[in-house]
Amino acid sequence: MSRSTDWQLAQKHELDIWEMTSKSTWRILSELFESSELQSFIESKLGDIAVDGKKILEIGIGPLGIGWMGLFGSKDKKFNIAIEPLPVLTVETGLFGLDDFIKGLQNRVTVISSKGEDLGFPRENFDIVVCNDVIDHVRDYQSVLKEAKKVLKKGGLFIFSVNVFSVFGKFKWNNYTRTRYADTANVLCHPHSFTYSTINKVLNTHGFRILHSNKADFPVLKKFFGKSKKARFLCTK
Repeated sequence: MSRSTDWQLAQKHELDIWEMTSKSTWRILSELFESSELQSFIESKLGDIAVDGKKILEIGIGPLGIGWMGLFGSKDKKFNIAIEPLPVLTVETGLFGLDDFIKGLQNRVTVISSKGEDLGFPRENFDIVVCNDVIDHVRDYQSVLKEAKKVLKKGGLFIFSVNVFSVFGKFKWNNYTRTRYADTANVLCHPHSFTYSTINKVLNTHGFRILHSNKADFPVLKKFFGKSKKARFLCTK
C-alpha cells in the first residue's frame, strides 16, 4: 500500500499546488464542493448532527484552513481545532466576495501547525475527529489513524474519507504509473494507495467500529475494474 518518497520534495509540491489553488476561483469552489459532498454523505446516514459545543479536530485540514469544519463545524471557533503541517494561505482570487467569504470561513477555525502522526492531545479529548482525503498524502498513515483513535472520545464520531482504486487500478498505479511518472507531483504527493477493501480492513484493524460507509458505490465489478473514487466512512470506538 505504501512506497518510499522524497518527503521534503513531496511537501514542496503539495504547497505549490495549494498556492495555485489559493489564487484560483474554480479550484477553491471545488474544495468547497468536496466538503459539501462529505456533509451530504453524513446527513444521508446520520441526519443533521449536533456540532455546537462539541470539540472537533480535523487532521490535515489543508493550507486553505477550511476543510470540513470551516463550513460545517461549531459556530464557536474555540471548538474547531485543526492540524496542518503546511502554512495557511491567504486567498487572492480577485473576486472580493469570494475572498472575503473564504477569510470568514478561515476565521472559524484554529489551525495548529503540526503533523497527524503526533497530535499531542490527551486521550479521548474530542467528540468528533475528521480525516478527509488525508492518509494517502501523509508519511505514516498507520500512526495518523492510531492518533485519531487515541484522541477520539469513546462513543465519539470519526468522519473519514480517502480516494481508493479498483484492484486493477491499484495494480496499474503501483506497477506502471509510479515508475513511469515517479518524479511527478501526483505520484510524490500520494505515497500510499488503497482499495475499498483494504481501507475497510485498515480501519477495523485500528479498532474503529464502522457505523456507515458508501459501500453501495463499490459493487463487485467496480471494485475490480472501476475508476478511482472517494470511499467514505462514519466510525466510532
